[in-house]
Amino acid sequence: MRKISFICLLLLFFVNSFAATKTWNVSPAKSFFKGDGTQNNPYSITTDAEFALMVNYMHDSTHRNCYYALETDIVINEGNAAQWGTTPPKYKWEPIGDSLNRASGILYGQGHTISGLYINSEKEDYQGLFGYLIGSIYNLNLVNSFVKGGNYVGALAGRVDVVENVFVEAVVEGLVRALLIEGGDTDPDIRALRGIRADVAVELITAEDREFHTLAGSLLHD
Repeated sequence: MRKISFICLLLLFFVNSFAATKTWNVSPAKSFFKGDGTQNNPYSITTDAEFALMVNYMHDSTHRNCYYALETDIVINEGNAAQWGTTPPKYKWEPIGDSLNRASGILYGQGHTISGLYINSEKEDYQGLFGYLIGSIYNLNLVNSFVKGGNYVGALAGRVDVVENVFVEAVVEGLVRALLIEGGDTDPDIRALRGIRADVAVELITAEDREFHTLAGSLLHD
């Protein structure tokens, strides 16, 4: 009986450790609540389904450079991101855009929060809420999140043009560079960084596999 109980406990441990196999797969809305995607009348995001529609639009070449306004908080996962390195949450996140299919758009967070982002793709580059975004992000909070990837890893974005008035609280792990967003004000791929605040636990692993552990209260590592 004790042996059977021990085996059951082991099975439960492995099931819980690898439970996050489902991609966040909210069905996109058929349309946005309001707006036409222009700067003066951005698409309004009021539900998870409209957020999923925004993701689709940002990948769609027929909706390049549209404007979006977040009108609600978005919760990808509940729980404590500090524990997700060993105990994954329910959903994993697929970054918006990558080096081959670059996302496009301008997001006005309007002070709202996206939380519960979980990415664990150690060998994949351009990891974050946005993998590769040709566009801008304004007035957004990204909290309680865990992001692990290869090169160009950041909680907010792997690559992005402009970031302004953003707060990030996350655990980030990556090869070579691991940042709030990858890059810096001297990086030609990032045009402007303004009003950035971060509380990011960073594990930075170089190409020589030397490990550095820092609690980053600022944007970039030295």
